[in-house]
Amino acid sequence: MGGRLGARSGGADEPHPAEIWRDRQRESARAYSTIMLEHQFFVGITAALVRRLPVPAPRELWRPWDRDATARLLDPSDPDHPVNRIEIGVFAPGRAPNRTRVRGVKIQPHLAKICEHDGLRMLDAASLWATLGPRLDLPDRVALGDAIIRIPRIGGNLGPPPRRAYATLDQLVAVAAVKGRIGRSKLLEALPLLREGMASAAESHLRLAIADAGLPEPELDYDVHTDGGMYLGTTEFVYPQFRLAVEYEGDHHRTETGQWNRDIDKQAAYRDAGWETIRVTAEKLYRRRPALIAEIRAALIRRGWRP
Repeated sequence: MGGRLGARSGGADEPHPAEIWRDRQRESARAYSTIMLEHQFFVGITAALVRRLPVPAPRELWRPWDRDATARLLDPSDPDHPVNRIEIGVFAPGRAPNRTRVRGVKIQPHLAKICEHDGLRMLDAASLWATLGPRLDLPDRVALGDAIIRIPRIGGNLGPPPRRAYATLDQLVAVAAVKGRIGRSKLLEALPLLREGMASAAESHLRLAIADAGLPEPELDYDVHTDGGMYLGTTEFVYPQFRLAVEYEGDHHRTETGQWNRDIDKQAAYRDAGWETIRVTAEKLYRRRPALIAEIRAALIRRGWRP
């Protein structure tokens, strides 16, 4: 699986096939829950998507040059194609389900715990990371872990956190250490790279790209204030000593007028306070990454950083 992102595949109102796939996984899980046996539970990609955790769409859905082929993959008339299956688990020695649209998985009881989320039985978040993580490339493995340990907050701490983290970093360390864990080496590879404060997979990927380039690690989810203490905004990546902000612009920053206007106002306020802002898009991150890294490096040097 790869870490490519995208929201649209055509006109402004046309959903990307990856969005269709994610929605279908959630809808299928909800439907299957009405017939699910009491010893079964959701696992893998299905459990992650029900929680709206970041997992990359199958490679087959990233074919902008072959829209007809992509449409066929999502055609409900081919329900047993891998992209249309949901993942259902049982604890050994139980028998994994063998049904159309289902990928059955058998798990040793000591390797996972189950919980209820949004009315559905599934692996708890730590067990999910430990079992799904080894199937993902490192950037996506880290993005999944970042999302699980994240505590969402309102910028400027202007209100209470919307929810608690799905799991703590200590819990992820503990599940990775369980004896008999398949893929332990991949989990141990990712653990030192996990950070709280990442709001999306793209932000996690950008953070890893910055580190891979040998640039200093930025402060994350940082509240920017004037010298007099006035709150100006919150930015994903900040170098406070250099007054440099690096902001990832998701698709909604472009398509939502209110968000667009707030971004313009915030950037102007940052500039007036002596800050420089680099705005990052999916295009820059995934298709023009060397140029993006060069831009961040040049800005750091211009503002006083010495390699």
